[in-house]
Amino acid sequence: MMILGAVVLFTAASALCGAAQSPDQLIAFRAIQGVGGEWCFRKERRSRKEMREEHPCC
Repeated sequence: MMILGAVVLFTAASALCGAAQSPDQLIAFRAIQGVGGEWCFRKERRSRKEMREEHPCC
């Protein structure tokens, strides 16, 4: 469920980047987008690690 929040944050920030009216707004929205992207990346890595621990295949 947490990864969904990260994806929503990233997507919303992407939409705001498209609607930016100035370079300053674009920079701020890109920073928010970066936070959402990093959050997605960390949650995805944690999910894969947990799956490997629960279901070792090799």
